[in-house]
Amino acid sequence: MVELLCGYPVFSGDNVIDQLCDIFSSLGTPTPAQFQRMMLLPSSSPPRTDGKFVPPATVLSYDQLPVIEARPWSDILGIPVRDRESEVLQDLLSRLFEYAPSDRMTAAAALEHPFFSDSSIFSSQFDVVAEQNLLNRLVATVESSSSTC
Repeated sequence: MVELLCGYPVFSGDNVIDQLCDIFSSLGTPTPAQFQRMMLLPSSSPPRTDGKFVPPATVLSYDQLPVIEARPWSDILGIPVRDRESEVLQDLLSRLFEYAPSDRMTAAAALEHPFFSDSSIFSSQFDVVAEQNLLNRLVATVESSSSTC
């Protein structure tokens, strides 16, 4: 959903560790309890050619993580928080992007969230983000073309 809003991958790491760094730099460092629940997921273990399972804790430990404060969704998406609609969108995203799956909003609950249940909020947020992203791309294009002259 975030990629649809932004038009690009928000967390685009080159590998597992780089991907986690991208996520942590936006959402902040997880708490020790969140990190522990994340590391219990089978998908958090790197694949092995001999078919043996490697406990994720042996790959990455909480002590290795930098302490990073979470950024507001308005900064991550590059949109200003200027009205209730923006706040509703940020609330939905913060509930969908919980580190621990057990804390994450379910798909059914997300569909009941005001972002989707109020069609005016849904359409206005896509318009605002699309306009802001277009403006950002235009500015970047102008800046890059002026630096080559």
